[in-house]
This record gives sequence, structure tokens and C-alpha cells, in this order.
Amino acid sequence: MDNTYTIGDALRSSFSTFVNKDGKIFKAFIANPKGDGTIEQILNDVEKVRDAWCNNSDVYNQTGEQLEKTLSFFSFLERTYGESDESLKRRNELLFYRDGDTIWGDVWNIRKIFQKYFNTKYIYIVNNTNPINENLLKDGDFEARNAWELDGCSYDEEARFCESTGIKFADSGTCKQTVEVNQDSTYFLHFFVEGKIEVEIKDNKGRYWNKQNGEFGSWSTEIKRTEYSSDIWDAKNIFFITDNEVSSVTITFIGLRNQSAFLDYVRLFLKEAYSTFTLLVVFGGIYTEDTLGFAPGTNDFHLNEKTPLELRNDDKEGEMVDYQKMSYIEQSHIFGIEGSIEKAKEIYTELLEMVGAGGIIYYIEILTKELD
Repeated sequence: MDNTYTIGDALRSSFSTFVNKDGKIFKAFIANPKGDGTIEQILNDVEKVRDAWCNNSDVYNQTGEQLEKTLSFFSFLERTYGESDESLKRRNELLFYRDGDTIWGDVWNIRKIFQKYFNTKYIYIVNNTNPINENLLKDGDFEARNAWELDGCSYDEEARFCESTGIKFADSGTCKQTVEVNQDSTYFLHFFVEGKIEVEIKDNKGRYWNKQNGEFGSWSTEIKRTEYSSDIWDAKNIFFITDNEVSSVTITFIGLRNQSAFLDYVRLFLKEAYSTFTLLVVFGGIYTEDTLGFAPGTNDFHLNEKTPLELRNDDKEGEMVDYQKMSYIEQSHIFGIEGSIEKAKEIYTELLEMVGAGGIIYYIEILTKELD
């Protein structure tokens, strides 16, 4: 039995016993056992607000004006136009709580924050990078299929790390490209690999880069290759330093005998005189239940190159559709956080600026891996 002394009880007890507290007017205007008398409701609402302001010190359980005032004291994040309370609280939690980590700003902390922010585990942090438009290699994502010299390996959808195509090594084979470089400079080669491969860097003088020679590596006339392996997709890199004899290098990825491997998203950057990193986010096509995707209709009369035109007739349900001419079908998706893409970009860029180490230049790349 509930013995709580309510506001309705207090109102009823304040009136003389000569007042009929069971009368229709009293119950409607003052108080009643249901708790919905007019004055009773007003006072209940006042008490509810008073309790929220006086006894709710957890900012993540606050809303509205109370949330705004609390955050104005403790947070420098501002609510974006049209942003909900939940989104605002989530951004503050990511920044000030950091998923409970006691060490902030290291690679693991940053990765965890953005895994939670983007709701995906496929977050990679790659050091010593430049903006993607400064990649010196042509067709680094293997989508154009026209810049690499392949021998014993192939372009394959199964080998994609992002978009629709990667390089598949089913056995020994090579994938190579030659690129011009500056003398007396440092370069970083980045790539993603699943499986086991070797990398060979050869200059225009026929010398090979040996990363094991000396403190930083050196050029050698003896063939030198570096092996990389990973059971799952992972970022790998190797740097080399040019001397005054180097004008170009040939980058060769080599498959190993009786070994299978996938290669994708290859980049070559000139090392700048400051520290940099790139945060890579990979989405797999439709990745949340709220994502809008373009797909074939269920009642369309599907027309392809094998369908004779004379098969078209008026009693067919649906319409004549050639999906091969509609590049967006099964390829295009609309996704993101609240609002436009530009607003989302501002939010996650601001977040990375706050959680990253000071003095380091950062970049963000959003990649999409197409669905099967």
C-alpha cells in the first residue's frame, strides 16, 4: 500500500471539514484521488520542475534549458542548428568522458572515440600522411584499372578494402607502378593488406631500398624486399629516403607462392617537415537501419541486353527498366548523423581537433566499401 503524502492530500487537508471534498467542482478545480485536479496538477508540475533542477546533477539526464545552462558552465561545445539534446549530450560525453579511458589523446583513445561516434569498428589511424589529393600514385584505389602493371594477379571485387575493387594475389604475382620523386627527400608508402605480400622499392639506378641497413635504411644493389602480413585488413607502411641520384622509383607489390592476399588503397606521400596523421573511417554500404538505399523495385519489368524488345507488351506489370544504365542502383546510399553532410563534417572535424595531440596536422577520410 502506497502511504506517500501527496500534494493532493495537502490541498484537501487545508480545507475545512465543512467543505465537500468529493464534490464535482472541488475535485475538478482543487484535487481528487486521480491526481488531475487543476490546482493539484499545476503544483505537481512545479514540484516536478523543482525536483529536476535541485536533485538532477547528472548532465546526461538533463534536457532543455537546464541542459543548456549546465553545459554553458562546463563545456565549450555549442549546439548546432536543429541539434537534439541527445546528440549534444553524446558529443560532450565523447569529449569529456572518453569512454572511460584514463589516458587521453593516444592512438587507442582516439580510435575508440570515433568507433563510438561513427558506430563502426572500422576506424584506422595512419601516421605520416598528406591530403589524399597529394597521393603520387595513380589509381591508388584500383577503381580505374588503368595505371598498374599486373602480372600473375588481378583486379577483383573480393579484394576490395574500399569502393568496389582491389588486387587479388592467388599465388606469386606482381603489381607495380613507376613514379617520379624528388632528390634528397623522404617518402612514405601506405597501403592496406589482408594476407601476406612483399614490397620492393627500386630506383632508376637499379638499386633496391633496404630498410634494415643502418639507422634509417639505404639503397643497395642487392635485391631487397620487405614482407607484410595480416589476418584481417590492416594499414601498413614503409618509408624510403632518396639521394641525389634518384629521380624515380618503381613500387612493386609481390604475391608469395602458395599464399593468397588482398591489396587496396595504396598511397605514396612526400614527407613534410611536421607530424601528420589521417583518421580513416570505412563504411560498408548500408550500415544502419536508418540509411536510405537505392535498389530495384519489386514490380519492375526488368530489361537487360538479353531481353528481346519484342517481349514488351501492355499486360506486363511494372515498367521497362534497364538497371545496367542506372549506376546508382545497389551502389548509392544516403547516410550520416543529424542534418547535412557539411554539418556532420564540421562536427567530427571539431571532435578530432579537440581529442588529437596538439601541434599535429590531421586529416579525415570517409571511405565506403560497396556491398556484395
